[in-house]
Amino acid sequence: MRRLWSPWLRWLAWLLLVATLGAGLASIADLGAIAARLAGAPDMWLAVTG
Repeated sequence: MRRLWSPWLRWLAWLLLVATLGAGLASIADLGAIAARLAGAPDMWLAVTG
């Protein structure tokens, strides 16, 4: 059986994957509409951050 990558390398790979997916989805999203929807509800910004 093959050994796993070191934990920091697996962490870095997941971080790069998530950042790439986020950037790709943000490029096709209507960020103005998302900001308006989040600003419409008083606590929505807190929900998004946490």
